[in-house]
Amino acid sequence: MGRWLVRTTLAAFALGAANFGVWRDVTPTRSTTLAMTMMIPQAAMLIEDRQVCRLAGDSDAGIVGQDGGLALALDGTSYWIFGDTLVNAHPWMIPNNVATTNDVDGRDCVTLTHKANGGIAAPLLPVSGAPDESTVWPLTMANAVPGYVHFFYLSVGPAPQPLSPKFIGLARFDPATLTAERL
Repeated sequence: MGRWLVRTTLAAFALGAANFGVWRDVTPTRSTTLAMTMMIPQAAMLIEDRQVCRLAGDSDAGIVGQDGGLALALDGTSYWIFGDTLVNAHPWMIPNNVATTNDVDGRDCVTLTHKANGGIAAPLLPVSGAPDESTVWPLTMANAVPGYVHFFYLSVGPAPQPLSPKFIGLARFDPATLTAERL
């Protein structure tokens, strides 16, 4: 059996922090855990900060902020899903959103067209209305069946524990209409 040599390296930190590495043989047929001791003599320090772009940008749907942002390319279009989405209208937050783009040049950011209703962002997967669900966050996507994009979502419970995960479910949306349904 061949063996792989895996090197785990810490990134060098500002102001002379050391770069430590661990070398270890790994047999690809067995589960192996790599242990690494990290010695950081001081806290990391930000040297430079610049904004590359804002995906919400000057949003076509009144979006002022979004959580997450996972993408799936399908037939020349990229589909982006987001969690909590802040909008500049009532209600000020929706549970999730989806956007599309045919823009493949990220040097000048990516122009997204968000799912909207009346010019304001609309959820991809609305909250079910069940008393134990306060929001729904999309997790990941796959093109498993032609004509649909499938995705997992996390159902999150209401107060007093506002970030209480309830269950992970499966849903799908039609790429042409961006209409979703739970499965």
